[in-house]
Amino acid sequence: MRTTVATQAPNGVLGQLPSASVDLMHRAGDAVRDEARALSTRTQQYVQDEPLKSLMIATAFGAMLTGLIALGALMMRRH
Repeated sequence: MRTTVATQAPNGVLGQLPSASVDLMHRAGDAVRDEARALSTRTQQYVQDEPLKSLMIATAFGAMLTGLIALGALMMRRH
């Protein structure tokens, strides 16, 4: 009967993989959270510095999104 490396060395390198993976995921989550916080701060500052331009960008984005949804609905009805 063949035994795998995982059953031969559960406390070796393979035994450390789950905790290393969890640690890596925590660090990645922290990095994403930090980047999101920084982006939020930059966005708030931009809106304060350029309120009219921010409003125009938001309006254009909303119109584009509405157009895409309407186009998708139209395509769904045709099929």
